[in-house]
Amino acid sequence: MRCILLSIALIEVIGSITLCTAAASSWQATRQDEAARPPAASQPVPRPASQPVSKPDSKDDDDDGEIAATRLKAGDDDRKTYFLISNHDLAKPPAAGFKLLLVLPGGDGSEAFLPFVKRIASHAVPEDFVVAQIVAPKWSDAQAGAVVWPTQKSEIAEAKFTTEELIDSVINDVKAHCRIDPACVCTLAWSSSGPAAYAASLTDKTQVTGSFVAMSVFNPEYLPDLKNAKGQAYYLFHSPQDFIKMRFPESARDHLTEHGASTTLVTYQGGHGWHGDVYGDIRAGIDWLIEHTSKK
Repeated sequence: MRCILLSIALIEVIGSITLCTAAASSWQATRQDEAARPPAASQPVPRPASQPVSKPDSKDDDDDGEIAATRLKAGDDDRKTYFLISNHDLAKPPAAGFKLLLVLPGGDGSEAFLPFVKRIASHAVPEDFVVAQIVAPKWSDAQAGAVVWPTQKSEIAEAKFTTEELIDSVINDVKAHCRIDPACVCTLAWSSSGPAAYAASLTDKTQVTGSFVAMSVFNPEYLPDLKNAKGQAYYLFHSPQDFIKMRFPESARDHLTEHGASTTLVTYQGGHGWHGDVYGDIRAGIDWLIEHTSKK
């Protein structure tokens, strides 16, 4: 009888451990999925002091509506869709041309991030910028769980072009709509899009001059030659609580600096995802990139 009771107890313990493990795995997967999403439109987020302050949930807030966003296709290719976001008269650029921020959203990289990117354009981007949100082409149903933004060294069989080529095509298409300052063509990428942003900045004859990379991995084995980092600027943004370990942005900082890039690594609290003063944090990174790209 004692053996039977011990066996039953052991089964109950093993069952409890299995359930806890499954629950923990489910929680981690959910946490990672939610962290890749942008802040909800109704979430109150502090704005930089230089920007208008309004409640994101107010009906007259311009977070999702009043700034213009035009859907365009680079080279008239449906797979090269992007949104050009600006309230400027594009025919009247500043003397040096508009500065350009190319946004590669994390997560699945889809156009569902447009409201968030429009809020970035409204509350975190200086007046002399235009913003282009690039939409990740969907090459296969399994892509979201693998490589959302395929590159030359992390390609997928179905892809007809790499993200490096896509970014270059979008830059050229934006130039057809307005004059761009070639000294300040920057990317903003986070999570799944970070590796592609690194790759785009390191290609031969890249048009990218600065990169804001948040909460992402860095692996030189899957990147172009790091010697191409010379003269580039990198603003790295990472949380010590991120499930992506701090060794990745630290490695990026050290490797890229060693090869002649201007780099800085800024940390924040809260783990994977955008937390706290989101638009203030993004504005700080963009201001840093402006300062360091202008030194070229």
